[in-house]
Amino acid sequence: MPHALVLIEQADSPGNAELFAAAAKLGTPAAVIVTEPGAGPAAAAALGALGAATVFVSELADATLVTPLVAALEAAV
Repeated sequence: MPHALVLIEQADSPGNAELFAAAAKLGTPAAVIVTEPGAGPAAAAALGALGAATVFVSELADATLVTPLVAALEAAV
């Protein structure tokens, strides 16, 4: 089954579980997230616990920039 990518802005957002449930209807739920350096493993664990089968993590010093978010999503595809 193909991945259904879910672009995550915050690992602790209360709506993430619902996003993964919706993605599961389309394919295997996969999260894409950009975090601050060092926060990737904790974010991946949290998203995995919510239903992400795969988590693509990019760690950047300034995770608020849009271009790195797009680049991380593109790399996941």
